Amino acid sequence: MYEAYTRIFERCGLVFRAVEADPGAIGGEGGTHEFMAIAEAGEDTIASCTRCGYSANLEQAETGLPEEDAEGMAEAEERRGAIAEADVEEAERIYTPGIRTIEQLTSSLGIEPRHVIKTLIYFADGQPVAVLVRGDHEANEAKLLRALNAEQAELADAPTPSRRSRGRPRASRGRSAWASRSL
Repeated sequence: MYEAYTRIFERCGLVFRAVEADPGAIGGEGGTHEFMAIAEAGEDTIASCTRCGYSANLEQAETGLPEEDAEGMAEAEERRGAIAEADVEEAERIYTPGIRTIEQLTSSLGIEPRHVIKTLIYFADGQPVAVLVRGDHEANEAKLLRALNAEQAELADAPTPSRRSRGRPRASRGRSAWASRSL
C-alpha cells in the first residue's frame, strides 16, 4: 500500500511526506503511515529530521535528547557516583502563593521552563493519573492513552482532584505506568 500511495501522490504532483502515525481505533502493530501533503495550512503538524529523514505526526513522534543535553547527560552519569556519596544539600521548599503557570513560576524564580517539571492531573478511564512533563513541553494525549492502555483521558480542572478524592484515601489503587520516552 505504501508504494501505491506514493505513486498516487507523485502522479498528482503533490509535495508530500509519508509519516509514522498512530493507528488509532483501527489498531495494528508498527508500520502505520499517513501521507501528508505539505502545506502552510492544514489539520496536522509533523515532526521531521533533515539529517535522517525520520517523519511522524505529533501523536506518534518520538524524541531524543538534544545534542547539548545528551552531552550533559554523559557528564552527569560520570558524576552520579560522586554525587550519591557526597553530602547534598536538602532541597529548598519555595513558597509560591498565587503562582499557577510555568511562565509565572519561571519568571518569579529567574529560571528557564526546561529546568522545571510540571505535574498534570488527568483522569484516564475515570482513574486519576499524574503526568509529569518538562516545563516547556506539553503532554500528548494520544501517547498518554497508549502508555496507560486507556480509552479516554481528560485533563482535570483545578477543583476536580480534591472533589473526586473526598472521602477516599489519598493514595489510590489504580493503574500505573512508567514512560521512559516523551509523552
